Amino acid sequence: MNDGNSLVAVARYTYLHRAYLAKGWLDSMGIANSIIHQGLDYSIHTNVPNGIELLVYEKDLDKAKEVLEKMGSVYEKKQEDEVTPDYQINKILVPIDFSKNSYNAAKYALHVANKKHAEITFFHTYFNPIISPLTYENTYSFSSSVNEALADIETNATNNMNQFLEKLKPYIAENNLNHLQIHTDLIGGIAEETIIDYVEEVNYDLIIIGNKGRSNSDYWFGSVTSHIISKAKVPVIAIPEDSSFISEEKTVVYITNFEQSDFIALHKLINIFSPNKKRLNIKVLHINDSENPETFNVTETQKFEEKIDAEFGEFVKIRFYTKGHEDITTVLDRFIKEENCDLIAMTMHRRNIITSLFNPSKTKKVLFHTTKPLVVFHT
Repeated sequence: MNDGNSLVAVARYTYLHRAYLAKGWLDSMGIANSIIHQGLDYSIHTNVPNGIELLVYEKDLDKAKEVLEKMGSVYEKKQEDEVTPDYQINKILVPIDFSKNSYNAAKYALHVANKKHAEITFFHTYFNPIISPLTYENTYSFSSSVNEALADIETNATNNMNQFLEKLKPYIAENNLNHLQIHTDLIGGIAEETIIDYVEEVNYDLIIIGNKGRSNSDYWFGSVTSHIISKAKVPVIAIPEDSSFISEEKTVVYITNFEQSDFIALHKLINIFSPNKKRLNIKVLHINDSENPETFNVTETQKFEEKIDAEFGEFVKIRFYTKGHEDITTVLDRFIKEENCDLIAMTMHRRNIITSLFNPSKTKKVLFHTTKPLVVFHT
């Protein structure tokens, strides 16, 4: 006599993350279940046509089917609505100092603006002897009058901006970017403070700024870029001098500390760099900092990975890694080389291991020594 306690397959899946998502739904309804994936190692990325079975007791079969049907409709709607969220980037600010670094950042920003159908503003902060009563630098020839000096500075900045745009024109034409709405602005003040105030006042959605990386440039990029990354409330992309925009498939290393905010950051990351559903490879990396070691529960870490993969796995390719027990920037540098990563992405938190990347010494290591664009989100 059948007592309903025999295990039967309620569904079969190609992707393991979908099976675990379904398992979570059944668990939440109090329906006992298990996953069978014979011959497979425990990899959330397993792709085996109909090779993964979700089992329930026969007595619960009908109820389990109802739950999974509901999950199917909700999940498909969720994929449509959330995997490519309506994260609007309408205005992009590109702070420039007319250096080679900022010229390269400008080229990169033009492509991002094109992908996002966004306006772009090239913004320069020039030295103002009234706001910044510092010793005059050799860059300018000053008259005895402060007013005359300021006029000279403004004229020089305007001429530099015009030359900068002229230099960009051939690149814009060659890449069919003439349709972009390009603006410029010049304001006197202290660069890092003026840029942050300007972004908030005009409501920019994204900052793309040059990063001197491994060069020995004497331009103000470096301390200014670091300040903007730490103070901005919108995403910041720091572009090294020799980095170029990649339109095809990209590989991104996203540094995680298992925070809920990672889901928001990953949504934004996907939206910025894969708006047309081009393939994006995301390598989610946790680094155990030898200076600030933390122990994470393996089960909780596994759940975090499963949740991320369930939410993003059908749209982007995601892998998870844990490295560490040595200098955090050394691990990151080696990982980027081994995995051929094109971008680095992370979220700045107030009180965790990621924050330690942005103290003065580690900011210099990551920001000034990487040759890859660095994308920073904020909480």
